Amino acid sequence: MSWCWRRSAAVWLPLLVAAAPCRAQGRTEVTAGVVALASRPAFYGAGLGLAWRDQERLRLAPALQLGAFGDGRFGARAELSLQFLLDPDRTRGLGLYGGGGLSAELEGGHVTPYLLLILGAESAPGGKGGPFVELGVGGGARVAIGYRWRHPSVPRR
Repeated sequence: MSWCWRRSAAVWLPLLVAAAPCRAQGRTEVTAGVVALASRPAFYGAGLGLAWRDQERLRLAPALQLGAFGDGRFGARAELSLQFLLDPDRTRGLGLYGGGGLSAELEGGHVTPYLLLILGAESAPGGKGGPFVELGVGGGARVAIGYRWRHPSVPRR
């Protein structure tokens, strides 16, 4: 196992441990969107994500995008972020959030991991759904736009 992957595991493990309480209560979200990275080479992709929110302000959000690099080669990008929502119960207007995690790009059989930092705004985070926009860094300057569908999670007994 390389040094980079051992370092990455130190960041991934706490995020995965946080997933257990997030799934038990709160909301489940499905995300569809597009992402663009200004890097060398640039990456443009579209994808899906699934997120779990707890009853407070945290969201665990894995996502996968398929697309192409700026030179036309096929590529994929996976992301896992832990996000903090400033006003999660807001049913009108914009809700702001920030977060961090890991991303990995797959290019020609080679995987490159990056740290991920994001700032975002979404419409009505306490509602049934709405558009979002994110700015950040993680393998380059990152912009993502899309739509989130939200569904209350009911704990199983």
